[in-house]
Amino acid sequence: MSDPTNSVDDFTLIRTCNTKQEAAEIESRLDAVGIYPRFEQSTQFSKSTCCSCGTPLIDLLVRYSQKGQALQVIEQMELQLEQEALSSGISEEKPRPAVPEKQQYHLQEKDHTANVIFNGLAVFIAVMIIIGILISLLS
Repeated sequence: MSDPTNSVDDFTLIRTCNTKQEAAEIESRLDAVGIYPRFEQSTQFSKSTCCSCGTPLIDLLVRYSQKGQALQVIEQMELQLEQEALSSGISEEKPRPAVPEKQQYHLQEKDHTANVIFNGLAVFIAVMIIIGILISLLS
């Protein structure tokens, strides 16, 4: 993906993040600032452009997420929105929603992976013991 375009799909954006947690954090923080309602609704976000350079935001996020800098880009966008809100007289800050469901899902996914590896190792050891017993009985 050397030249990302507006047609970049949601899954590409998520895949280019360093981790699933980074993708979940990006989604929740974009949610919080009201720029991008959900990754499933990419059409609204792909039409948004950066205020300073005019580059489509989807392009910026894909480029920076490939370099592992997607969260810094979002932090800059959040600061810009806060400054715009303060300059327009709106001093009320929106609370950032937590992402416990997604983080918990990722923890469950890691636990499941660890269980699969542990169970596979246990089966391997059991098979090796049985083979050892059979070899000792036959000789």
